This record gives sequence, C-alpha cells and structure tokens, in this order.
Amino acid sequence: MIVGAPYFGDLNNTNPKLYLGQLSSPKIYKLGLLVGLFPIFGLDESDITGMNSLDIFSITNIIRFIWVTLNLLFLNIYLLRLGIKSVIINLLNSKFNLSFILITLIALGINKVDDLISWFRFFELSLNLLLIGICISKIRNTYSKEGVIIIFYESLRYVFHLLLIIFTIVAATSPSVAFNVGEDRGIRLGGAFIHPNTFALGCISYIISTFILLKLKRLKKSIGFISIFFSIALLIATKSSSGSLTFITILFIYTIWRLNYKIRIPMAFLFIILIPILINSISAQSIQFSGTWLDRTIIYKQSIEGILDNIWFGIGPFKPIKSYFEKNMLFSYWLPAHPHNIFLELLLSRGLFGGGFIISVILASVFQLIKAVLKKENLLIVGTLLIIFSIIFHGSFESSFANAVKPFCHSIFFLAITILHTNKKP
Repeated sequence: MIVGAPYFGDLNNTNPKLYLGQLSSPKIYKLGLLVGLFPIFGLDESDITGMNSLDIFSITNIIRFIWVTLNLLFLNIYLLRLGIKSVIINLLNSKFNLSFILITLIALGINKVDDLISWFRFFELSLNLLLIGICISKIRNTYSKEGVIIIFYESLRYVFHLLLIIFTIVAATSPSVAFNVGEDRGIRLGGAFIHPNTFALGCISYIISTFILLKLKRLKKSIGFISIFFSIALLIATKSSSGSLTFITILFIYTIWRLNYKIRIPMAFLFIILIPILINSISAQSIQFSGTWLDRTIIYKQSIEGILDNIWFGIGPFKPIKSYFEKNMLFSYWLPAHPHNIFLELLLSRGLFGGGFIISVILASVFQLIKAVLKKENLLIVGTLLIIFSIIFHGSFESSFANAVKPFCHSIFFLAITILHTNKKP
C-alpha cells in the first residue's frame, strides 16, 4: 500500500485521480531508468579529441564504454537483488522490447552479418532495452500507470538537463562538433556530437514533459515557463525543418484534444488535409535552399528497391544499411547512413517478417493516440502518446530509432511503449 499520497485534482475535466506516494521499491530502479534514457547512442559519430572515432582511446569510445559498463552494472545489481526467476518475469512484462531484440538478432543471423560494429550496437541495444524493461516493471509494481508516466516525464527532464551540460562543455572545447555550419542554413545548433534534427526532437519531448508537469503543479510556474521558452529557442536554433513540422503537428493535435466534441472531429479532418500541404510547403522551401529534401526521394526509391529484393528478412540492421547505400547511391551528392524514414528503415533492415511486426505496433500507437484525442482521455496518457507520435512523425523524414544511433529517440520510444503496455502484477 502506498501512503502519504498527494492527490492531483481535475486535469481539464479528465479527473485521473493520481496517487504518488513514497517509493517502496528501491530508488536504484529510478537511477537505472536515467542510465537507460541517457542518449549515448549518438556519440559514436563524433570525436571531440580530433582522434579517429574507431581508435579505442578516443573520448567518444571511452564515453560509450562507461555507459555500457553502467548498463551492465545495474543489470547485475538487479540480478543479485531479484534473482534470475524474478528478472525473467519482469522482462516478460516488456514483450515489445524482447520481440525487438529477437527480431534484430534473427535479421543479423539470417543475413550473416559479420561486422563487429553491428554486433556491438546490437549488444548496446539489447542492454538498453533489458534495463528499461526491468526498471519500468519494478516501478510499475509500486505506482499506478499515471504515477509511472510522471516519473517518465521527470526522467526526461533530468536527462535533457544533463545532455545540455555535456553539450555546453563540448561546444566550449570543440565548437566544430557541436554546431553545423552550411551555406544553406548558416550556423545550426547541433553537429557531429548530436544531429540538429535529433536535438530538435529532444527539445519537443522536453517541452511536452515540462508542459504536463506544469499542468500537474509539479513544477513552479516560473521554472516551467522558462524551461519551455528556452527549449523552444533551442528548437528554433537547430533550424530543423522536420523538427519544426513535428512541433507544429503536436500543437495542432493538442489543440484538437482541448476542443469540445462537436468541433474536435471536423478539426481532425482539417488536420489530415492540411498536413500534406504543410509538408509540401516545407519540402519546397527546403529544396530551394538545400538538396537534402530532394535527395530524400532518391533515397526512398533506392530503399524500396532494396526492400523488394530482400522482402522477407531484409539486408540486416546497422552497418549493412550504410554499406547498401555506399554501393547503390553513387549518383547522390552525399552518402546517407540510413533511409531517412523509419518505416523504410525497418523493412530494409529486418524485412517484412520483423519490420512488419514492429510497424504494426507503431501504427497501433498512432490509432491509440487518435482514439485518446477524440475521446478526450487523461492528459498524461495523451502526453505520452504525443511523445511516441512525435518520434514516429519525425521518423517519416529521419530514421528516429531502430538503428541504435539516435539519442532522444530510441530509448524514449521504447520506454513510452513499455509504460503504456506494462501492467501491475497481482
């Protein structure tokens, strides 16, 4: 029984009746959650020392090694505390995470991927998803689903703050890897250390989390408003077209959720009509200043050809994707490391067998959001679905996850999915 639980009152007439009391489970599960969320997955492409990132002594590899060690440390602590049987039971609560690990392993095996980096990334991915699964399952046994979602939002804020601190240090010592400078858009916030588009998606997740915690009165108004305005300024500074489009879409969906039932459905149809027009407008503007949007159509075409040639099990995740484009994109002015579309990424890397299953879960989350908005469900549930949707929507233009190199995408997506589908054990 949870005692000392403050009651959070009516939230826009949704009345979720949330109870958050003292943490009866060890706080080490919350700490493990922060380790699982921290965006180390984006650090292998940068090297703030100027050394080759493949060099075992490079700073980025040292950071990745520390992060992997922490994952292993927490998993071992949980194994010692809980025992093997209890750990397995908790992991089985995260069916989607385990399915994703198994599908990725099959794709690597069937395609006979012998690249060491690909297997190491699979190792990282598996550790990350196992850690998230155990932490959420144990925390869920103490809190209601709404309480777990609040912990999720607070964790997102802590991790984002930590990333900003590290980013500031990197920007001060090696500006060239913290900022992207181009003739088309000038100086952009984000570079080799963390891509501008990925940074933008992190800002959006942070804005959603901060806004909802502000509505719950778990943040002071001054801190909440400053956090939101600051993160919007960071979002603008990334000059990310896909990030801006995602943010506008999220605002529109939230507005529909706020409206009464009679206006909500017509507005939803209007939204469906306007989105393609908005995408076309931003795409045309981006093409005028940069070839990246235009080049995406070439990437998509090449990806579809690869999918049709490897329809059942794909070509394998991680390095095989990059190698595929290196061999088949000789006419492009830049060699992409991924298809810039999460659906194409999943089908090309894991085929219809694995990618189709994961896509079905993604589409189910989208339909769940539509249902939640139209029925005006609890703000906490809608907020979590909005974070999932922002990653999916952004993934239509940029591979948001599944390649295990995108911070603020991969871990957040799987954590949010796990939260919504993890039940309290009797």
